[in-house]
Amino acid sequence: MSSPLHVTVTGAGGFLGTHVVDQLRARGDQVSALADPAACDVRDAAQVTEAIGPCDVIVHCAAVVTIDDIVRPEVRAVNVGGTKNIIDAARRVGARLVYVSSVHALTESPPGVVMQEAENFDPDTVVGGYAKTKAEAAALVLAADDLERVIIHPSGLLGPGDPGATNLTNLVRRLMSGELGVVVDGGYDMVDVRDVAAAIVTACRTGDGCYLTTGDYVTLRQIGRIVTELVGRRRPTILPTWIARVGAIPAEWIGKICGRPPLFTRYSLYTLGSGNRFDSSRARRELHFRPRPVRESLVDMVADLQDH
Repeated sequence: MSSPLHVTVTGAGGFLGTHVVDQLRARGDQVSALADPAACDVRDAAQVTEAIGPCDVIVHCAAVVTIDDIVRPEVRAVNVGGTKNIIDAARRVGARLVYVSSVHALTESPPGVVMQEAENFDPDTVVGGYAKTKAEAAALVLAADDLERVIIHPSGLLGPGDPGATNLTNLVRRLMSGELGVVVDGGYDMVDVRDVAAAIVTACRTGDGCYLTTGDYVTLRQIGRIVTELVGRRRPTILPTWIARVGAIPAEWIGKICGRPPLFTRYSLYTLGSGNRFDSSRARRELHFRPRPVRESLVDMVADLQDH
């Protein structure tokens, strides 16, 4: 086994970040876990300088995930400005940088063409505020060729241990409770958070450039069927996408008024209808990435949510 590393992890209190920290510690690495903005507000260059001292690797997980269709200044400040500050920190301390991006940062391929790793990123060619900011940030990391850097592009994250209740976790929880009796027709690529974390831990020591850490294309119909079978509830009704699109705008406004973001927005419906497929062979080959079946992820996810 290789010598232990000192790894600084931003966003260490998030869904992916908590698994990265746990797996790093399990293999004996020393971890400086920056769990929330109180520990290190990545938007503040001075705070980043104070929080990140000498280390071997920086894993940058901190980000604002949103299903809004526009770029909000606060999202860009974290996802782009924060990434720039982390790049500067990696240069200052001489650390390897593992940046967690997203498949949404990649320009979509034409229908029927499997998407692979990108050689450049352009926010003007992707849809949605999150995708645009992640594309811009990935371009900054890729341009920092004076650093050892790896960019990880996960798809939708499933699995146990979500401390912040992401959109997919909320979807599963509401299916379990019976609150959500209808799901939208469509789907996307989804992957277990633990398997992405394992690839990131490997990337702390090896690899270069960009890697897709994706799983399998899964429909919301399939997720609804598996989850409701596990908890003994009736399967949800499938709502045609065109009907959901009609109700998306008022649902977004109601969500803002009530302080509860809707599960389905215009942007999320666009994503669910895209039908994108991804090739993760490079990550499998070079980072030993081994995504487990989605059903296994959902079984563990449901059991974890039942315990909490």
